[in-house]
Amino acid sequence: MLVVEVANGCSLVWGAEAVQALRERLGVGGRTVGALPRGPRQNSRLGLPLLLMPEEARLLAEIGAVTLVSAPRPDPRELSLAVASYKHHQEQGFQEQSALAAEARETRRQELLGKIAEGQAAKKQKLQQDSVTSESQEASGNQAAGENGASASQASGEQEEAASHG
Repeated sequence: MLVVEVANGCSLVWGAEAVQALRERLGVGGRTVGALPRGPRQNSRLGLPLLLMPEEARLLAEIGAVTLVSAPRPDPRELSLAVASYKHHQEQGFQEQSALAAEARETRRQELLGKIAEGQAAKKQKLQQDSVTSESQEASGNQAAGENGASASQASGEQEEAASHG
């Protein structure tokens, strides 16, 4: 026996085999209301569900070809309780995941603490070496500048002598 679901005054057939049986054996066309209902060579499931007129559904039920079933309407209070319960569980799961993530971060930090300390010490030592190197370069640069200045003035004096003799 075929099943026709009645919801909000609409008679719907959801099974592809049931739709095929209605059309082939009983000659009931109905109207597809699902995705791509007007596509000529579509997959047999793309147009589902099949919407029957109220008269078709009543006639099929009277001759015993189908069984009419109605989906129970949800109680609004039960629905709001279910939504609240879902949100509570979702928030609780989020809190648990946050705690686990924080614990994992701390564990990883503890594991890497030795490497972090080594890296900080190496960086500090490098900075100290760089500062000592830059100070010694500045000192040697000042000496070189003094020597360069003296040799430059000596060279310019020689050039002036050569120009005056020339």
